Amino acid sequence: MKGQARRHLLKVSSLGMLSLLLPRAVRAWVAPRMRKAKVIPTLTYQSNDSTGTDSTSNTFSSKTIGAAADNRYVVVAVAWRAVGLKTDPCTVTVAGQACDVLVFKTGGSTNTLAAGIFVTQAPVVSGTTANVVVSAGYSMTRCFIAVYRLTAASRLPNETRDIYLSGSTPQNWNFSSQKTADEVELVVTHGGTASATPTASFSGNISSSFSAINLEYGSFRAGTVTTAGSCTVTTTASSGTVTIQACTAKWGI
Repeated sequence: MKGQARRHLLKVSSLGMLSLLLPRAVRAWVAPRMRKAKVIPTLTYQSNDSTGTDSTSNTFSSKTIGAAADNRYVVVAVAWRAVGLKTDPCTVTVAGQACDVLVFKTGGSTNTLAAGIFVTQAPVVSGTTANVVVSAGYSMTRCFIAVYRLTAASRLPNETRDIYLSGSTPQNWNFSSQKTADEVELVVTHGGTASATPTASFSGNISSSFSAINLEYGSFRAGTVTTAGSCTVTTTASSGTVTIQACTAKWGI
């Protein structure tokens, strides 16, 4: 055995013997502190924006993305409307960095409404504002965004959900969240109608990040789950058929 390897083995053996010689109470105090600390995720709302201009690319300039950190990811909730039936998701960039789509849902019988959740492919380690660009291979007649600051050990969620509902007003999506104290969960909805401006709302254990943003035929809202339990997403309108395009993403340790 080479000298360096022998010295390493003796060092490891000595540390092991030393730990055995420590009193049980001392070992119980030391052991958890030697383990890797948990990284409990945080998800905080930062800003929102919208546009009613028809375009294949929408730039939302200088949006607040929160305090810089080595493990700060930027999560973007997105919703849009397009003429005709579309199934391909849009693309999103933050400060020029590409985002991955985590969950995305479309719906409609003649025109398309969509809602999705995107996250940057790497931490955004500097800056407190950034341009957010939403693009597609078709014209978006409405586009909405909400920006969140995520700190987590992994940018990928543990769980996602999505739903499309259509019927007479009101329409409700009821689900039960199993969020724990060490998890964060984002809810995004795009409510639609064919003839009037609808309103999207949350109830139960969902806290809205901002009041619904209403543009013709669409209503956008995002929020976070506060505690485990019953959650409801609703679309209402004065009359007619309404839709829900909604999704969730949950991050944990």
